[in-house]
Amino acid sequence: MNALNVAKFGGTSVADYAAMSNSASVIKGNSDTRLVVISACSGVTNLLVELANGVADAKKQQDVLAKIADIHFSILEHLPANAAVDIAINDVLDEVATFATAAATSPSDRLTDSLVACGELMSTHIFTHLLNAQGIDAERVDVRQILKTDNVFGNATPDLVETAFHAQGVLRPLCDVKVAVTQGFIGADNDGNTTTLGRGGSDYSAALLAEAVQATSLEIWTDVPGIYSTDPRIA
Repeated sequence: MNALNVAKFGGTSVADYAAMSNSASVIKGNSDTRLVVISACSGVTNLLVELANGVADAKKQQDVLAKIADIHFSILEHLPANAAVDIAINDVLDEVATFATAAATSPSDRLTDSLVACGELMSTHIFTHLLNAQGIDAERVDVRQILKTDNVFGNATPDLVETAFHAQGVLRPLCDVKVAVTQGFIGADNDGNTTTLGRGGSDYSAALLAEAVQATSLEIWTDVPGIYSTDPRIA
């Protein structure tokens, strides 16, 4: 394979079934797109940060967990039944609940990274399922196997040499035969601990992965119409 395009989609581009379907159409429209990097579904990271900050009230904690679950299963309702994906989402939700309980009494940067990474871990399970359901041969990759960092939780620095090594050994060969779907924003240190590149790190990680697989192009997709010279939310 010669051309290899990397496409990155932010949270609003995978917010719900309609948004994910639009993003899938973008992938279908470019046969060179072989690596897809996505964020957590819109709103999920904020809910996970709330839990990471420590929610001592049990009912409030359960309410937040229910909101997170609803965001993901409301998308799955539109897709063909897939027990493996349901199990995978429930397994991550169980991890979220465990981390949230720990954070309620002893919050930490390390625990925060483990919690907030769960959004991307879930969204990629669902998006990969959606792509396959729409006839795109896709496979999910846990980016923690590829993107290696130091152990500065919350603002980790990538190890470019290690990341390139794992990308060339695992990710690039997969891109030759399938569309690989992986997570933005997160990585892992040498001990296997989950790390994050900080809020807004998804674009950065997409660029890192594009470099590591020696992609010919990188596209950062957003649902904002047009190109703005400043923040369009500022009047």
